[in-house]
This record gives sequence, structure tokens and C-alpha cells, in this order.
Amino acid sequence: MKLDIYIPAGGYGKRLGAITKIIPKPLIKIDKEPFIIKLIRSFNQLEITKFYLLKSYKKKDFFFLKKRLPNLKIDFIKDKKKEGTFKSLYNCRKSLINNFIYSNSDEILDLSLKNIVKTFKREKIDILQLFFKDNLGKKLDKKLVINKKKFNNKKNYTEAGLKIFKKNIFKNIRNKNYKSIEDFIESNLAKLNVKYLIIETKPYSIDTWKRLRRTKLFLKKTKF
Repeated sequence: MKLDIYIPAGGYGKRLGAITKIIPKPLIKIDKEPFIIKLIRSFNQLEITKFYLLKSYKKKDFFFLKKRLPNLKIDFIKDKKKEGTFKSLYNCRKSLINNFIYSNSDEILDLSLKNIVKTFKREKIDILQLFFKDNLGKKLDKKLVINKKKFNNKKNYTEAGLKIFKKNIFKNIRNKNYKSIEDFIESNLAKLNVKYLIIETKPYSIDTWKRLRRTKLFLKKTKF
């Protein structure tokens, strides 16, 4: 199945302190290579038509990607007004050719993306969200969970930062005042066919120093 990839990369990354005053968080280098390149390469196992990169903070710093990854189609989306992930995604909806993956720019997953896409296709749903066990997370509705054997109603769950959407997801949406894409999903659960997939390993993130160290160790063992 052909897919587009949408990556919001406009945040400030304040929890990393001084380092993100110099460079945007997704451009932090791991093994002498910006994290976002490793993230983009993690999608190599899929049939990707185009990457859409939302930029705001230090947006010019991302322009090198087209030269660094010349075989990929990358479109840069400007978020001048900092309206949030929903508005920026909604505004470029007509450019999206295929069903698309929404991926955080500071997280990478250790799982088979092919199998995730197969699940989305098999279930014939509007949105597939990934969740992992996390004490700081929230309770989930078991009715929406696909792999119920991995679900525990006594546990809390946090979203894994990767979602798959049908390309026409915004077709009949009247309210366009959501701040985040997550707000949009939560407010439209009754209208949309949304399913959850529980994954066992939490994402490898770079949004705090502790998580960055964990991610560095993972990426030294795993090459993308």
C-alpha cells in the first residue's frame, strides 16, 4: 500500500535545555547523523510516495534534507502562525495523495511497520493509533483495542507517537478549531472508525536527556 508520511518538526524542545537553542530537536546528532534522518530511514520498509515536514522553529536548518536524501520527495510545510498540528495537517489535506502516517519527529519505533500497515488495511478503519503501557498515561476503551489479549484494563497507556489515517479523514469535518491532531481524534470518536493497537516496547525518544541516552544506545545496535 502506498503511503505519505507527515512529520511535525516545529517544536522548541525546551526540556533539552541549551542544546535546542542552537539546533532544532529533530536535528540532534546521534552517531554523527541527525536523528530525523534515522527516523525517515526507518520507513524504508514501506512504499512511501512523499514526506511532508512541518517546520516552524529554525525552519531553514531543515533544508539540507533534500540534498542529503535526494531520492526522496520531501515537501516543507510552514507553520508561521504556530496554529498546531491539526490546522497544519488540515491545511495541506488536498496535497495528500494516499493514506498517510503521522509520525512524531522525536520518536522512533522498534517494530515491523509493515505489520502495522497490514493491520490498518485489514481492519478497514479511519485511524489506527498505537499505545504502550505507561503509568503516566490514561485508561483506554477496550472496545477500540484490536489486540485485546495484550490489553489490561487495570493499566494506563500512552500513545506511541505514530498514527495511520485514511486520506479523506477530514472530508465531513465541520469544526476546524482543534489545536492538536489528538484533540481532533478524541472529539470525533463517535463519528470516526478509530482503533487502538497495543505495542510492547515504548518508543525511543529524544525529548529528554534520559530518553536521549536510551535512544542512543538503541540506535548504536540498530541501523536505519
